[in-house]
Amino acid sequence: MKKIPIILLLLFPFWGCSGGSGSAESDKPTVQNTELKPSIFKLNGKELLNPRSISIADSVLIVVESAVPNNFISMFSINDGNLLFEDGVRGRGPGEFSEIIQHTVSMKGDQNSNPSIFDWVSKNIHELDVHSTIVNNAFEFRNRHILTPEFMLVQRASILNDSTAIAAGGMYQAEFATIDFKNDGVNFIAYNQIEHHPDHRSLIDLRRGEIAVNFRNESIVHASKWFPNFAIYDFNLEQKHIVKLKDYDVDHILALPENERVLYIKDIKTTDDSIWVLYIGKTYEEMEEYKEDEAYNRSSHISKVFRYNFSGELLETFTLLDGYYQFMEFDEINNRLFTIDIMKDDDNIVYFQL
Repeated sequence: MKKIPIILLLLFPFWGCSGGSGSAESDKPTVQNTELKPSIFKLNGKELLNPRSISIADSVLIVVESAVPNNFISMFSINDGNLLFEDGVRGRGPGEFSEIIQHTVSMKGDQNSNPSIFDWVSKNIHELDVHSTIVNNAFEFRNRHILTPEFMLVQRASILNDSTAIAAGGMYQAEFATIDFKNDGVNFIAYNQIEHHPDHRSLIDLRRGEIAVNFRNESIVHASKWFPNFAIYDFNLEQKHIVKLKDYDVDHILALPENERVLYIKDIKTTDDSIWVLYIGKTYEEMEEYKEDEAYNRSSHISKVFRYNFSGELLETFTLLDGYYQFMEFDEINNRLFTIDIMKDDDNIVYFQL
């Protein structure tokens, strides 16, 4: 995996929040919207019970299930759906995982961009060597790190290189942070418009973040699910753009109970030349009504995807039909968007041909 520039590892006293060199409005100019119908991705060799996270690396689809006692991490060929590997034991001992494995952070743009498995209870981050795991039929990890207590509530974490990790969500200080394990350094990154909010510590409830790293473009993209915007940073942690999907008021969002807040951004990913935002734009109450609608595939659709370039310009939008989709990943070789339809009890790994 590429190394982050040395400034990212050493210059912690000089890092800080930046207003960025530009901003973009997602609704200017008007772009084409395409409606996409899903195709079931047939899995051979295993029936999934409760998939809750997906990632793709080395032409392998990696699925993490929740509420499954054993073999809850599975790998399938992205070409034919054949099962290549399964393992995972719940527990607190060596080589075991807790009940809460968080959604995988997108790491793209480098030939060795291995996904990280983040155990939320133990705070262990494991960089998974996908190829070696399949060849040896046993988990092989390139790196392992343990987050310190100050990151006890983070929702997303991933290893960037041999000595550095990134974490997002669950911090009152910032939207995301980089951690230098070699030098015991931490840098917290906050958006300018909310970092000096008088109710600073209460923002931990709003800072539930998604993050994506792209090595080819040397970019880090961050979004908080309760805010209709996302920010683009370079590898020196300088904020380059904040992209606003719509206006919002922090105090208003903070005052609302969680079930009345609008869930804006559910997932964020990057490919070689694009940033992809999975947009919901509905409250939990509205989503529950949608899920109870027996004719949901004919009702208003709940999941949309927006594609931007790394300058924050909106390129196109997609409406995902016939389901309720919460996570996504990209098969760049075959130009397919993979996701999980949480409305279905089976055959819920689907893809959209782009």
